[in-house]
Amino acid sequence: EQMALADFLRRGNYIRHLRTLRALYGERRAVLCASLQQALGGRAVIEGDTAGLHIVLRLPNTVSDVVVSQRASEAGLLCRPLSQFCLPPLRENGLVLGYGAVPAERIAAAVTRLVQVIASVAAGRAGD
Repeated sequence: EQMALADFLRRGNYIRHLRTLRALYGERRAVLCASLQQALGGRAVIEGDTAGLHIVLRLPNTVSDVVVSQRASEAGLLCRPLSQFCLPPLRENGLVLGYGAVPAERIAAAVTRLVQVIASVAAGRAGD
């Protein structure tokens, strides 16, 4: 096993693999951010969009990230409330959105559904 790994590294396969993944995830991140900007316009506050496999979409304090996350789950979407990662007394409000496992061609439709969920919760129709 160690010799196979050493050969993999020596031949540059690991570097090629990293470059491939960097391009793939970069495309997905760009599609996600562009879709959010298009759907939410100036209301979209996105953080952490320069690297990684997750971004944070900030929500207005009047919209519960926990409720949005629950309703999104019911709509077939997985997003985590940012507040669950905070230690009291700090309370941040937003959604942690992962894009590593979502094909780029499915992101825009997922964003559309998420924006509908956010709008429903914001309008006080969390049960819709």
